[in-house]
Amino acid sequence: MSERVTHIGNYRIERELAQEERRTVYQGWQMSLNRPVQITQLTSEAAADGEFLTRWKLVARDLRDPGHPQVPRILDAQFSGEHPYLVESYLVADTLADQLTAGQDLNASLRLVAGIADALGYAHKRGWAYGQL
Repeated sequence: MSERVTHIGNYRIERELAQEERRTVYQGWQMSLNRPVQITQLTSEAAADGEFLTRWKLVARDLRDPGHPQVPRILDAQFSGEHPYLVESYLVADTLADQLTAGQDLNASLRLVAGIADALGYAHKRGWAYGQL
């Protein structure tokens, strides 16, 4: 059984959001600036895959300033070591399912879905739409 991760770099881990084949995604807290962040940490196997790591670095550099308000911005990155990681802005908001369950106006929900689709299309055209979507 693996030990629970409590910190990655200078970031405190709040909770695990997703675990995938090549990465684990966490909700974290940047203590120095007192803000929520999303941290994506690669597995050691993914970090050892030179082609994958190179592509991951290129996408991360592009996302420093993605040019779209609904595409998360990369705030920090560590590419060396056994478990490289990226730190992204984290949007604290209800999910679409939460909004629909709470009786959110259908038109407002459709605007939300349209915004998500626009961001995904924007990311995909630039080759950013990969694994964690």
